[in-house]
Amino acid sequence: MLCTRAAGVDVVEVDAVSLTLEGQIRVDQVLLLLRVTLCSPRQSNQTVDSYTTLRTFTDGSRSYSFRTPLQMRRFIDAGLTHCRTCPSDVAFVLLCLGSPDTAGLQRLGEICRFPYTVKAGVTKEACSFQQVTCAMLHLVTLPALINSVLTQCYNPIMATLADNLDLTSVCQCAKALADQGSIADPNYRPYHQEQDGGMWQPETWVQLLQPIVNFLNQVVQRLGCNTEDQLQQMQQSIASLQQTAQAFKKHGACAGDYGVLNNLGNLDRLLASKQAEQQRVLRKETHGLQQHVHQQQQQRSGPGRLQADQDGPGDTRPHGPRHDNDHTNINSISIAPTQQEVLCQVSPYLPANVPGTVTHLEEGSPEAHRDLHFRLLRHDMVAELCESAVRFKQAGGSDSLALPKGATSGRANLPGIDDDMSLFVYGNVEIKNLMTAKFGAGVQYEVAFDDLPFNSGKTSGQRREYWEKSRRLQHGTLVALWWDSPAATPPRPQQASDPCITFATISIRKEQQLAPREPGHRPQIGIRLCQGCGANDEILMAALGGKLPGHTVMLQSSGSFFAYEPILKALQSTQTMPLADYIAAPKLSADSLGAEPSTAGTTGGASFIRDLLRHGNRLFGNRGPTGRESPPPPPPVAAAAARVAAPAYLAQDASFRLDLSCLLDEAVHDDDALDAVKAIDILAGYWPSDTLQEVTTLDQSQLLALQAALSRELALIQGPPGTGKTYVGIQAVKTLLANTSGNAKGLDPGTGHTGHVDDVPSATDPQTHPCVGLVLIVCFTNHALDQFLEGLLAVGLTDMVRVGGRSKNDSLAQYNIHELVRDKATPAQKQLLYGCYNRAGALEQRIDQLKASLMQGELAWPAVKHHVEMVAPDLHESLVSRKRPLDDEFVEAVSNKRHFWWQWLHGHKRNNAQNKAAAAAEARAQAAQVAGHNSFDLLAEQPNSQTTGPPAAEMPAAANSQPGDWGEQGVAASAGQRLHMKPAPNRDLEDLLAAEDAWTMTRTEREKLYNCWSEQLRSGWLGELKLAMREYEGVRDEQRRIHADVDLNVLKEAHLVGMTTAGVANKQDLVAAMAPKVRLFLLIPTVLASSEEAGEVFEAHILASLAPTTEHLILIGEHEQLRPKPQLYALQTESGQGYDLDRSLFERLVRQGFPVATLEQQRRMRPSISRLIRNTIYPSLQDHASVRDYPRVKGMVHNVFFWDHNHPEGGRDENASKQNSTEAAMAARLALYLTQQGYKAGDITIVTPYVGQLLLLRAEVRKYMQFVVSDRDAEELAAAQGDEDTEGSQDSPAANEKLSGSKQGFAADISRVNLNDCVRVATVDNFQGEESTIIILSLVRNNKQGMIGFLKTSNRINVMLSRAKHGMYILGHADTLTASKKSTMWRQVMGLLEGDDAVGQALPVVCANHPESVNKLRSAADFDTFVRDGGCSRQCSARMPCGHSCPRLCHPDDLRHLTVQCPKPCTHVLQPCGHPCPKLCYQDCGLCTRPTPDLLLPCGHTAHDIPCHRALKPDLVVCTEKVSVHLPHCGHTIQVRCGDVAAVKADASSCTATCGSNLECGHTCKHRCGACLLATVKASTAGSSKGSLASAPPIPVSSYQHLACSQVCSRDLLCGHSCGKPCHGGSTCPPCTRLCSAKCGHGQCKGLCTDLCAPCAEPCRWHCQHQGQCKLPCGAPCTRLPCNERCTLQLSCGHRCPSVCGEPCPSKKYCIHCGDKSLTAYDIIVDENRTLRDYDKGEVTEDPLIVLSCGHVLPMTSMDGYLELHRAYETDRQGNWMKPCQLEAGEQQALKSCPICRQPLAQIMRYGRPLNHMKVQHADIKFFLHCNQELAEAEKLYAAASKAASDSANRAGEVKPAPNRRPAKPFMDATVIGLQHAKHLAEQSARAYQVVQGLRPPTVAVYQATRCAI
Repeated sequence: MLCTRAAGVDVVEVDAVSLTLEGQIRVDQVLLLLRVTLCSPRQSNQTVDSYTTLRTFTDGSRSYSFRTPLQMRRFIDAGLTHCRTCPSDVAFVLLCLGSPDTAGLQRLGEICRFPYTVKAGVTKEACSFQQVTCAMLHLVTLPALINSVLTQCYNPIMATLADNLDLTSVCQCAKALADQGSIADPNYRPYHQEQDGGMWQPETWVQLLQPIVNFLNQVVQRLGCNTEDQLQQMQQSIASLQQTAQAFKKHGACAGDYGVLNNLGNLDRLLASKQAEQQRVLRKETHGLQQHVHQQQQQRSGPGRLQADQDGPGDTRPHGPRHDNDHTNINSISIAPTQQEVLCQVSPYLPANVPGTVTHLEEGSPEAHRDLHFRLLRHDMVAELCESAVRFKQAGGSDSLALPKGATSGRANLPGIDDDMSLFVYGNVEIKNLMTAKFGAGVQYEVAFDDLPFNSGKTSGQRREYWEKSRRLQHGTLVALWWDSPAATPPRPQQASDPCITFATISIRKEQQLAPREPGHRPQIGIRLCQGCGANDEILMAALGGKLPGHTVMLQSSGSFFAYEPILKALQSTQTMPLADYIAAPKLSADSLGAEPSTAGTTGGASFIRDLLRHGNRLFGNRGPTGRESPPPPPPVAAAAARVAAPAYLAQDASFRLDLSCLLDEAVHDDDALDAVKAIDILAGYWPSDTLQEVTTLDQSQLLALQAALSRELALIQGPPGTGKTYVGIQAVKTLLANTSGNAKGLDPGTGHTGHVDDVPSATDPQTHPCVGLVLIVCFTNHALDQFLEGLLAVGLTDMVRVGGRSKNDSLAQYNIHELVRDKATPAQKQLLYGCYNRAGALEQRIDQLKASLMQGELAWPAVKHHVEMVAPDLHESLVSRKRPLDDEFVEAVSNKRHFWWQWLHGHKRNNAQNKAAAAAEARAQAAQVAGHNSFDLLAEQPNSQTTGPPAAEMPAAANSQPGDWGEQGVAASAGQRLHMKPAPNRDLEDLLAAEDAWTMTRTEREKLYNCWSEQLRSGWLGELKLAMREYEGVRDEQRRIHADVDLNVLKEAHLVGMTTAGVANKQDLVAAMAPKVRLFLLIPTVLASSEEAGEVFEAHILASLAPTTEHLILIGEHEQLRPKPQLYALQTESGQGYDLDRSLFERLVRQGFPVATLEQQRRMRPSISRLIRNTIYPSLQDHASVRDYPRVKGMVHNVFFWDHNHPEGGRDENASKQNSTEAAMAARLALYLTQQGYKAGDITIVTPYVGQLLLLRAEVRKYMQFVVSDRDAEELAAAQGDEDTEGSQDSPAANEKLSGSKQGFAADISRVNLNDCVRVATVDNFQGEESTIIILSLVRNNKQGMIGFLKTSNRINVMLSRAKHGMYILGHADTLTASKKSTMWRQVMGLLEGDDAVGQALPVVCANHPESVNKLRSAADFDTFVRDGGCSRQCSARMPCGHSCPRLCHPDDLRHLTVQCPKPCTHVLQPCGHPCPKLCYQDCGLCTRPTPDLLLPCGHTAHDIPCHRALKPDLVVCTEKVSVHLPHCGHTIQVRCGDVAAVKADASSCTATCGSNLECGHTCKHRCGACLLATVKASTAGSSKGSLASAPPIPVSSYQHLACSQVCSRDLLCGHSCGKPCHGGSTCPPCTRLCSAKCGHGQCKGLCTDLCAPCAEPCRWHCQHQGQCKLPCGAPCTRLPCNERCTLQLSCGHRCPSVCGEPCPSKKYCIHCGDKSLTAYDIIVDENRTLRDYDKGEVTEDPLIVLSCGHVLPMTSMDGYLELHRAYETDRQGNWMKPCQLEAGEQQALKSCPICRQPLAQIMRYGRPLNHMKVQHADIKFFLHCNQELAEAEKLYAAASKAASDSANRAGEVKPAPNRRPAKPFMDATVIGLQHAKHLAEQSARAYQVVQGLRPPTVAVYQATRCAI
């Protein structure tokens, strides 16, 4: 049969690898060669050849195609060889085959289209189906490629093959081979095979069919069958392959045939489910899905079945979906809630956890089971937030905040909300910025909000400490941004009051940002928007400078989100459910547990595979496939266990024998026993329990549990407390690893070999171990996982990897994935990562550029010129006709009035009638600029240049504009962005765009045209920004997948992998890739063991943890202990509502009758403790012999006792966490008493069911000893304390103290204090799975109603009563427990205790020293009364080592009295003084410290109160009397201590007098005289030591070489500020770094003094009734004459203003009648200060007062003289102002400042002419300085580029490679680096150099010259 698909493709033969193209070197090829040279591993010649061959065939830069089948075979073989020889670098093969930058996809398409036949031989017209087509499918379905997380490369491969490969022809070829009974090509001779060199080809029919089946599986899984035609074709192909496999099987069995048949059956079932889904959709479209669901409900209703009393989800509901997130398919549901969902009043669709309630899916299907648990778990996550949001809206929403009065942030007071449900509100939320984080959470938003009210008044350190301890706004927490709907967008009537809500998660949480040190700064966090949350555009616009409408708040509920999200996502992404016949079955029946179903009429598919799996040898008659005798039937006891099938990886090999020798004790050397356990036929049910019990440490029940774990594909092991669940799990894993093998790298899936005959494992080889790949250990918590992995290390299992970063065990650090993955990336992976980083960096730059463009105000010419040139070329040419040389470069600011763009925007005309006037005005402006005239004067003279807009008072200030405050089209609507001009009749927009002259347009037309261009540009920028953000997220996802692929390199080398359930859900792609897999079709399985906590894990967690290749699941747990903990009570089993979310998979299977292996012998509790649970829960529980030998509890009469008391409980209501302060004190004091008996504090644990009681216990225990809490308890404590104590009450003494272990957990406590010295306090729920020598239970509850809350659950009682080893003491109220109607277990427990007389209101204790002394304690105070020191009330009176009697009461600890401190006075006599020792006996005597009243010193002075031991040596006592000393070197006289005189005279540098010399800078030296003298001597003696001062001659002070001046320079700068820098002598003052002082009534410059800033162009506000209005802009030197009249307005006090006419009136404190008495006015002329009250009315009228911006006051005449106003205006003889004077440029002078405080003058209208003239000159100076700086930088860049180009050319000329030889690596390095560096620098300098020098950019010339030189 010849299959012809497509032929006639042009082919070009390539003989060898060549990097030459038309004799020239290409830089990209040089880089390609470098990458191959540097990155290719050289393990073997095969690897090098495979690199070369793959690179040659996939070079995308060349025109090439396959010509012969041999070329195709070499191409395929190169890929297979590389995967086999270099398994860690399969990323390279994926890059070659699937990257868009290569031609790999083209090559694969050519192979698919080339004609193929099963009898091709060596012909060139058609290729061989076996050797080419099948080999290609074998290559692309290698496990390493399928399991790679580089889906961006693998998915295109599958798509290319699916589009080009004819499946019908493939199936026909396979059928033809089956018909002929051989897969061999009859035209292919043996010598042909020798010539092939061992290239891969199938050798068995399994190897032929397996790649085809794997390929079909990948097509279905990755691409889907979305149409009926595709589904029908796929089903036909599978049916044909099933028939082909059966035909092959008739010719003979083959190793691995089970895998092909199993995979085909699974694929058939998957397609059947897809077909059912399509039929369901079709029924919905044609007949209506609502009617179908109703029929299903009627059919499934019956006796004993829970009725579905609510409508279906999504479209199945008769009235339609409830909201926009109500969907039929869970894959369409957004994990985060939506706005409509949160505010929806209709109850959600929530099926009960009972078979048949998921009415829209097939009953018992995996899809229905996954749907149920997804909806229940997600409802548990969102219900609290939805309820709180509805209550918040009813309470008034963001307008009322539902907060205490005056607060804007805090906990909302919502009616109808339980205390355990909290809603936190953060007010006045502002979106500050849009951020990108290449190594963080991607695109994020910076959010600021008001701080919490109880943080007000605290220091930044205290606020930071709060946020460090608080659980609020933790990383990953779900928050909701809530704001009112915008009024401009009228919503639907029923939603008129609905707010806008969008959801996000916390992505950045830094304490320094939550508690900023800068005053006025608010707390800030980073958030990341949830997908599908809506309102993204509004948030984005707000981040770009706009504002959200209304009051915006941020809401956070007390529920968790990050713990649910990965599980829910995993449930959505899961397409298959391993072991679904057990897990998803509606009920466990004989059929589901292995009873043989009828197989009549079934010849293959799923039913045949199921029979093969479950009944094993039964299908082959009395003998197995290998002919051996089948074992006898199992005994009746084992019948239930036999109903569960063996793991598939064992069932496929009937010859498998289990070796249990790894379990033997090291001391066992019995050969007979060893032989008896080395070959166990576990498939036949044989299990040598008696032998194993003799030679191992396992008991009978543990051995049976181990048998179940190894022989059942789903094994349940129930372990009551203390029975060794962890130990059994460790032994099971140990046995699995000893009897299986990890998958070898590069093996063929399903066959286990590499394709060579010699490598095929023999089916009868007893030493062959089944391949299980990786064994995955999954636990619920990090703590449990660490414990289990530690146990594996203890038995020598070190081939493990721990995935996750929260391990606190140092012994596991070296096995953490983060440690092992370092430097494990292959060259191809590094290449991909570098590409991602580069693309992310480029996108970050692009996003920043677009942000800047969107946030700018009025658009500058560079931003619009390209757009204008594209849409209106004629207008562009007209505009640039007035362009000047520097307009595009240094004058880009639109506020610069010299720029042609600014002139066009603001109304300048260039029509023919005004050409002459405009030219004359421009000439005058240029002349004025040269001559020093003010160009603003000339600007005012231009015709029609006055502002035609509204008056200045009505125009919005530029400083108050909001750049980025956009309208609906995304265009800025502020004053600085839209031109506010008077509307006038104008042309249409189309006519304007078609106009030729832009300068003839009216101002209104220009406004319309500008707004059009602005809207178009901003709309385009916004679209580009969104696209760039999406691309950025895509790059980050790709980067994450590459990192996961690097992790996979490490995981493939391990045999054990440990993860938590959350980690498995979070890394679904990585878990699926751990074992070589092809989804459901792979024989090589993954074993998953979920240890320790299977009964405390949600079933959804288990479902999310199952990899598609899982064939063996071991659940170890205890369903009689604590269940999982949903947040909602309605979802708990106790509520009776049927949802039962807290019922684990373990418990559900046990309750349904699934076989379970129970451990029956406990090794923890003494019998008196274990009987409390034996007689109530575990009737078959047995005690190991070791627990019967436990010693009695020291100091106690009873080992188990119930201490009854009648102290009532505390707590606001039933929903609040309960407390009992009396009981807490009793428990803490009892713990102290036990430590006094000699127990270590670490042996004692206080357990309570309530977090509220845990708070009290922590405070009470802290009084006596150190304590420790676990991580989970610490989190609950922080939550309880953060919600109550931290917010104000502070009643608890521990409220402000940091929790021990609250942040770092056990690891931190170990580093600070030994855990053996700490009493553990814990809640019951967080102490499950742990144990302690002595347990103290604090039950708390004490009420008359018999309400016991948590204590009514038998699971929780079981945990509480089973934690203790030696002793247990229960504190509570017996009557409350026994009166409860909801619990019968307490009555049983109390009956057992009363039978032992172990219940009483008095706790009996016994003295260890006096056994006859028994005290009965009724309260915590009785401990101090009767047994204060741990013994009894007798006095100890024992003789201590000091000779005194022991002062303590009877104490059992420290019998040798080594640590007792004797409190009696010391009897020793001190020597040699003979004084008695004044200290206590236990203290060290030391030296005598009795003071001596008066001691005569050798100097003649008297010292007082000198200690006795010092008075014995008067010569050593330093006299402290002050004396005067004259220093000869400097001549100063100083006061020193008498005892220091000699030292001061010897060292003149110790002179402390001030130097006082005049320095060259003009300041006085403020340093010490001694410091200056020392510097002078050191300089004169070349740095000699201070000792030379004594011999140095006296140096006059005038000759000192003084230290640097320490004073501050006070010179005035040009800007008007003082220098303020340290004195720098006569050198020029550095540039000013303060804020620019330029400000007026319109606004203030925000830059520094050195930044360029333009004068204010707004109309001047100087106006008065005498001189009129100033007509110039605000920043121009005024031409209006000053007014000398006093202001006629009144101040707010009612008196007349004292200022001059035209100036703004000051405040009333400057009133001369009633103002501030302390204010003065300084008159410069007479140099005097007078208070304002001293001025009379006449004086002020004659000479008004000027109030400066700094607040100082001066008379008008004084200020006129100070500012030399007579130089700005001409006056007549009477002094009246006549006209403005000509202002000269003059010399550079500083801006005038206040004569009193030296602050720059501003905002004084009267002196606008001289002050503004100075400012204009200052601006010109800054501009020229800036230009000089740009010029210098441009010259440096050009010089560097020129030098780099020259160096590269020189190196290229010196090094010449030999002809026909590849260049050496150093030469290529220099070439590439030189090219890149020269090009980079040249491009940087090109623009600046062209602007400043006017030269042609040298970039192209430099680059071309370098290439020619090479």
